[in-house]
Amino acid sequence: MLKINNLSGGYGDRNIVRNVSFSVAKGSMLGILGPNGSGKSTLMKLISGVLPATAGTVEIGGKEIGAFQAKELAREMAVLPQLHAHAFAHTVRETISLGRYPHQSGWFSSWSAEDESEVQEAMRLMNIGQYEKTQIDQLSGGEQQRVFVAQALAQNARSIIRRTNQSFGH
Repeated sequence: MLKINNLSGGYGDRNIVRNVSFSVAKGSMLGILGPNGSGKSTLMKLISGVLPATAGTVEIGGKEIGAFQAKELAREMAVLPQLHAHAFAHTVRETISLGRYPHQSGWFSSWSAEDESEVQEAMRLMNIGQYEKTQIDQLSGGEQQRVFVAQALAQNARSIIRRTNQSFGH
């Protein structure tokens, strides 16, 4: 499903990530652990195409990410970065609905029955339907995370990549 081949990249002339290779099969999970400043976020940006790689490739389903159009890539890969709700002034429903953007065909696309079904199912799966009309900044941190996972689920991408900064003890 996801294959990383000799990936290198970073910022300017400085490669933070050097010669990283791994693959993740469909239905599998992979955790990337390391201390602060070790390149985890940079790796995520390289995998998602936010940063250009200086060497190597990222493939989804056998196709390099550079070969995808933006919306097509968004249908294949959802990225769940470390988010802060204060950057959002939307309700839970509006936030989840943003995940349907890759499936819209134009600026004035109408909301389809499939869009509605995906949003409702994502809220059900994350058990957040009761917050549908609540502003996201009124939720706890854990509830906010569930909203952003629901947004990724509503996006209905084949892969979900999540960036977190959680500690698991010392």
